[in-house]
Amino acid sequence: MSTSHNSDNDDERSLSIYSECEGRPDDKHVDEEGTARPSLAEMETRAVQWSKLLVFVVLLTAASAVTISVYLKSSRTEEEAFQDTFEEYTEQIISTVHRNAQSKLEAVGAIALQIQAYAITEGKTWPNVTVPFFEEHIMATQSLTDAYGVQLFPVVTNETRAAWEEYSVENRGWLNDSYAAQRHVYGEDQRILQRIQSGLFAGISNKIFGTTFNADKHPIIDPSPGPFFPQWQTAAASWYYQTTVNSNYGNFEDFFNQTQIVMETSTAAYGMAWSDGNVPGYISTMLYPIFDSFYGTNGTTSPQVVAFTAIDLYWQAFIERILPPGADGIYVVMENAPPCDQSFTFEIRGNIATFVDDGDQHEVTPEFDAMKTSFVFGSPLMEPIASLTYTGRPLYDDFCPYTFHIYPSQELKDKYVTTKPMWYAVIVCGVFLFTSLVFLTYDWLVERRQRLVLSSANEADAVVSSLFPSSVKERLYENERTSMALKQQQQQQEQQSTRYSSGGAILKNNNNENTVKEFMGTANPNNKSDSALQQEVSPIAELYPETTIMFADLVGFTSWSANRQPNEVFVLLETLYGLFDAAAARRGVFKVETIGDCYVAVTGLPKPQEQHALIMVKFADDCRLKMRQELHSLAETLGPKTLDLALRTGLHSGPVTAGVLRGEKARFQLFGDTMNTAARMESNSAPNRIHVSEATAQLLRKAGKSHWVNKRETKIHAKGKGEMQTYWIDTRSGGSVRSGLSVSTYSMADPYNASVSEFQTEPGRMDALHF
Repeated sequence: MSTSHNSDNDDERSLSIYSECEGRPDDKHVDEEGTARPSLAEMETRAVQWSKLLVFVVLLTAASAVTISVYLKSSRTEEEAFQDTFEEYTEQIISTVHRNAQSKLEAVGAIALQIQAYAITEGKTWPNVTVPFFEEHIMATQSLTDAYGVQLFPVVTNETRAAWEEYSVENRGWLNDSYAAQRHVYGEDQRILQRIQSGLFAGISNKIFGTTFNADKHPIIDPSPGPFFPQWQTAAASWYYQTTVNSNYGNFEDFFNQTQIVMETSTAAYGMAWSDGNVPGYISTMLYPIFDSFYGTNGTTSPQVVAFTAIDLYWQAFIERILPPGADGIYVVMENAPPCDQSFTFEIRGNIATFVDDGDQHEVTPEFDAMKTSFVFGSPLMEPIASLTYTGRPLYDDFCPYTFHIYPSQELKDKYVTTKPMWYAVIVCGVFLFTSLVFLTYDWLVERRQRLVLSSANEADAVVSSLFPSSVKERLYENERTSMALKQQQQQQEQQSTRYSSGGAILKNNNNENTVKEFMGTANPNNKSDSALQQEVSPIAELYPETTIMFADLVGFTSWSANRQPNEVFVLLETLYGLFDAAAARRGVFKVETIGDCYVAVTGLPKPQEQHALIMVKFADDCRLKMRQELHSLAETLGPKTLDLALRTGLHSGPVTAGVLRGEKARFQLFGDTMNTAARMESNSAPNRIHVSEATAQLLRKAGKSHWVNKRETKIHAKGKGEMQTYWIDTRSGGSVRSGLSVSTYSMADPYNASVSEFQTEPGRMDALHF
């Protein structure tokens, strides 16, 4: 349908115009100067993304810091618990070993003192001393000594040897007494009875013998000059010890050296570790001296060592029954100094100590080696004696001293250093990950909502951009912000007024209420309507003195569209107007609202253009050319009659007033005689011709395009204007022929007549196009 341009009077005609839509696929806006700038959505999105990135980095940093902190703190706590526990166990072992050493030394000292007291009291002369009830005495102290065996070794010289050998045979009855005591204690234990019976008829050696044997495997009498240290009474008595009675232990180098130290220093001494082959682990013999008197002879000579009490002790007995159940994996390495040079290892598991093997068998790691705790066995009992509670003989410190080295094990460490710190860290990290997931989910929902809001905002902005130029749009936004501020101020004043009035007395009429409000200073003098608020905002209106306006109408569109489907009509209009829009964007032409099949454009606003008339002519020529070319393509789908359509164009140059009429559906509009005259130029134009006014023609001549301007042979009569001299524009004049454009069907002498004949098929159209 063709657009009607009618008016009952000569009032100025206004048209709403749309600016070129500024949206771009890359979210960039292009202003009138063609400069790309970020859109509101892009700027807001960028700010939100930076904020999210900052929050995520902070969250990630906090998660990492807390996770690492939890892991390190938990690991440190476990490591400290492991080390503290090991130190506690070590202290228990050290204190208990020293205490056991003292108790055993005191017990042996008590036995030696009893033997010494018996010999002095009974007037016995050493070495010919036999202690009655020896087995019973040893049994009574077993809980204190925890001994493997206790023996009495008298010191026999070469002079006293014969007498001793005769005495030992005559007094061997102590063996039967010992066996009787064992039978009384152990009852009918067959193992004990067999041991006792096997010894009853074996007898003892009547000579002191050494460590060598003859061909019949009988021991050879010791030929040495002495002194001799024959084994005498033994508890617990057995066939084995019975066969070793009168065996000179002085033939064993380590035992001999041990006796010499005890005799010279009057101290107790431990010897080399040995094994009986029956029980795993090692045994050491401690010698404790027995003297001929308590205080010497008449106070002039010192007491002399005349015998030794020897106690055989298992080393593992010193380290058992110390730690609680579950305290597993403590290694104790025992080593002695020269001349012994031995080492062996025990493992403590709870209250049980187990022999591992000879040598240092602890788990060698830098960590465990650094945690090693060492102490010298019996050091508080060595001279000078550190323990104030001990009154016996000191322990010699320079013969085969034993050093204990205590190490932890991986098993013990695993009880305290677990994977819990890792799981704690995983849980903490999981909490942060869950929090991050919640945050990201929430952020996604917010961003999704924001995208919807921004999409709506962009769509609204695009609509506004299509309705208004950028500069006008920005002023509209500014006015809207000002209006919103005024509304907010008004609402605050109303709320304040309501708050004051509700807090005071109830007023009976509005006059009194207003009087009180004015008196209180809370009356709202600005309680205005939206229209009143709108009046406080400056209107948007400007005068553009140099513009050129184009009206272009589709000739034959009314009859063509009458026989077409709506979608076909819109295919035609969208295609042609799309071409016109592209040409307008390229030429810098401001698009005017399309009214039906009429396309309106303007140059010289919103940015001034010196060659606005020339630009508009070129644009109009582009529209003619592109339309004729496109109609050939559209004819294939819309029918051959589509080729009958033509473009009729009219231009006029002059000043125009542009602005926004606010209110419902506010629009950017143009006002002035230039609009009316441009419409007259179009209505009096001809198909596929460009019709311009005298004002536009002068601008073209000034621009050096006089050869384009062709004077119309007859003047036109424009409503409200009277007769006007107008001009046809032919861009081929003086230039190359434009391909694809033919006007041969129109009379060049008076093309207006052709226009009239064209409209004879559309009654009333000419009247409708005149103003």
